[in-house]
Amino acid sequence: MTKLKFSVIAILFCLSSVFYSEAHPPQEIKASYDFHHGIVKVFVAHETARPASHYIKWITAFSGDTRAMQEFSIQDDEQGQRTSFYFPGLSTGTVIGIRAECSIQGIKEESIMVKLPEEKSEIEFQTIEKGSYSGIAEKRTLIITNHFELQKIWSDLYANRYPVPDIPQIDFEKNILAAVFIGEKPTGGYSVNIDNVYFENGRIRILYSYSEPSTDSIVTQAITSPFYIVVFPAPDEIKETVFEEYRR
Repeated sequence: MTKLKFSVIAILFCLSSVFYSEAHPPQEIKASYDFHHGIVKVFVAHETARPASHYIKWITAFSGDTRAMQEFSIQDDEQGQRTSFYFPGLSTGTVIGIRAECSIQGIKEESIMVKLPEEKSEIEFQTIEKGSYSGIAEKRTLIITNHFELQKIWSDLYANRYPVPDIPQIDFEKNILAAVFIGEKPTGGYSVNIDNVYFENGRIRILYSYSEPSTDSIVTQAITSPFYIVVFPAPDEIKETVFEEYRR
């Protein structure tokens, strides 16, 4: 019995040693402050082969007397964790601290300073389609620049619906579309909304918000897959398109 007990302890010790040897602190924190919307956007680089058991557990943002913390039970993907915080009204020169902690071991801290925003122009857009049910199960963001691409995404969007709604008639000589799909969700109560489209220094920035139901919400017990599609005038000389998410 003593030998068996010793063997079990030895095995458990070896397994835990392997587990902890693979653990490491967050490698890098990238953060920025959206001056107009008061949003702190954070990405914590934390490479792991097991994002369900070795992940970023806490991310905290703080500035002066303001402090907010988010807890996670799984990592976004094998590369790291993304999140955002709402810190409205910070003035130029204010320092924002970011702290990230691994679920096993290790902490990393970083800070940024609020700067004046770059020159940019807001683009007016029109919603052409939105809803809670689509045939697209994975999270996806995309720009649609021609009718062939629109036909393809429209077919995927309404793969489970008959008859398929008519495809919008878009003049792609002058316009482009932006679409956000947040993937399959286990219940109702999830939503996505494209809030702003900006053009700055050759870059299109599309800001969209995402919300989840609260724990005491009464929601439909059906799988949903919210989406949002908009159309807007195509700027000249587009160098890059960026989608930025924040949670409501």
